[in-house]
Amino acid sequence: MIREFWVENFYSIKDKQILNFEARNNSASFASIKVDDKVRLNKIAILYGANASGKSNMLYALQAIFALLRFPEINRERKIAHYRPFALAAGEATNMGLSFYINSVRYDYEISYNESYILKEVLYFYPKGYKALLYSRKFVSETSAADIVFGTNAEIKKKAEGIFISNTLNNHTVLSTYAKVAFDEEVKVMSDLFNWITASTHGINEYHDPGETFADMMRKVGEDPKMKSFFLQMIKKADFNIIDFHYEDSVLLQNGKKTKDILFTSSAGEYRFDLKTSSQSSGTIAFLEKTRLLYDMVNGNNVFLFDEPENDLHYDLFLFYLNAFLYNSDKSQMIIASHLTSLLAEDMINEQRDLIYFVEKDIVTATSSCKRADKYGLHKNQSLYNAYKIGKLGAKPALGSPFILNE
Repeated sequence: MIREFWVENFYSIKDKQILNFEARNNSASFASIKVDDKVRLNKIAILYGANASGKSNMLYALQAIFALLRFPEINRERKIAHYRPFALAAGEATNMGLSFYINSVRYDYEISYNESYILKEVLYFYPKGYKALLYSRKFVSETSAADIVFGTNAEIKKKAEGIFISNTLNNHTVLSTYAKVAFDEEVKVMSDLFNWITASTHGINEYHDPGETFADMMRKVGEDPKMKSFFLQMIKKADFNIIDFHYEDSVLLQNGKKTKDILFTSSAGEYRFDLKTSSQSSGTIAFLEKTRLLYDMVNGNNVFLFDEPENDLHYDLFLFYLNAFLYNSDKSQMIIASHLTSLLAEDMINEQRDLIYFVEKDIVTATSSCKRADKYGLHKNQSLYNAYKIGKLGAKPALGSPFILNE
């Protein structure tokens, strides 16, 4: 789970901006989870702001740091794909930091990079409750290997260290090297870290595997009894009048190829009938896609990034989805960019303001900034929703008159 993330010089974000998931006053609630003896982390963060305020850019930055840690380059000439500097700071380094927990062990990572090179990165961890170096890396020159040092607590043997050093190019991270090299001996701390990032962190709105269709996703659901039971329960609670579903590929087209589709069984009194996916509403499809992720969040350790996940869903249904996540998950997190301001009026949100961030773009500097709602000094008896609606918290579009003048 993420403890803190910060970024500077990325898209519209020029100066350092921070998302911190530590629960306010370390207070126990269904919206947070205890990760060690002293720390509770919030399961959710919701970013509000006007269009083009930069709230989605915070998600893109998180997506970028996960990708940098996961995917290596095979060609030293390739540019770093995730270098997207602020327009007025092109050429300057992008800097990011990520602090997170895996099985109660804390990791603190920082990286600095430009278009061509990783300039420096450092990774600390707390294997026995105290801070220890896992590895550090500095850029030397474009024709030289990076200066990489492993800490003694990493327990990586010299041969494995040499493999990392010789295979880490200047345009990708040390950890990502693990993806392209076979090791003769165990490098447990690196493999555990890489495997968690690969399995548990996900791209923005990544509702199912790349290249997988909705029908493919639902077929897999139908083949897993536990997962199908979960889906049918959620579908019933969502009041879609669907009592079952099954995969079908038996309908022949004129070209002799079979179609692949999901048939949904609905009821009308004592009667039952099947409808194809094309007959379902966009809201039904959206909810089923999100239910697939909810299953993973309830049953696993995952970090999901959502940009406007409320799209196509009724407000009550989306609120139900959030509550289902908060009440039933204990190892996963959701980071959301949203326009659904009605959520601010919910007791769940109004009473736990450390779950909310407001993102605003400065009209003079064109830079984005974000601030956690509990940092505004708003009295607990004042409505977060009302304060936002009247502009007291910023992060709202400054709109002119709706009347259009003919000139």
